[in-house]
Amino acid sequence: SVLNEVNGLWKQANLYPSTSEKQWRELQRRVEEKVAPLRWDYEAYLRKNPLDYRAMTTYGAFLEDIGHGNEAMVWWSFAYNLAPHYPSLLNNMAGACARTGHPLPAIQLYEAAIRLEPREAVYHFNLGNMYCLFRKETAQLHGWKVNGVFANALEEFRLAREQDGSNFEYAISYAKTYYGMNFPPRHQFWKEAMAAWNHCLEMKLAPDQRDFVQVHLVRVSAYLRDPIAAMNHLSEIRNHDHRQAAARMLQNAFPDSFTSPLQI
Repeated sequence: SVLNEVNGLWKQANLYPSTSEKQWRELQRRVEEKVAPLRWDYEAYLRKNPLDYRAMTTYGAFLEDIGHGNEAMVWWSFAYNLAPHYPSLLNNMAGACARTGHPLPAIQLYEAAIRLEPREAVYHFNLGNMYCLFRKETAQLHGWKVNGVFANALEEFRLAREQDGSNFEYAISYAKTYYGMNFPPRHQFWKEAMAAWNHCLEMKLAPDQRDFVQVHLVRVSAYLRDPIAAMNHLSEIRNHDHRQAAARMLQNAFPDSFTSPLQI
């Protein structure tokens, strides 16, 4: 596809940090040359169908993908005037606001998209990320304390995981958010975190993903003051670097139990 070709060109350029300004201009020219026919087709269609807000939304996403964010917002604005309750459009506009440093409207747009389409996993995932990344803005917007921000982010990630149970990123985002809950003495939260990481372990995983989850299970076992469980999870890790990281966690958590370095 055109987008794959364009992404290939950008990727190739990014492999060479010494690319000169002249070379970048040439690359931009080549990109514009490749996308020009598709842009013409989109705009010809929209001239004939000026009320098709779905096509405007799709065209805006295409423009953003090729680096024309300002133009994308113009088309999304046209679409918004026609259909302010189209959730895909609100999600796209929210993403653009987030990327350009406007977190408050981004949060509000994601929340509006969810109210319209509560079963769309990616909307919940995007909103959960906004809550985590922009905790201060989220707290000001909703009047939440910091723990309330994390609790609501946790719920959004849970809903994303619930709607798309095969998505590893959604599952680990839910599990990782427990670290922000900030309640080390309260074992109930770490038990919930353990369950969340074990849920990840039950998914169809690549070896590196499985090791990643086991490292976190070592960490949570340490918070639960359970060195035996931590050792069991450590024994399941295959990657040497991951094993070393997990072993350091274990020794730091239980210095009296492991007085000499673990043999990895």
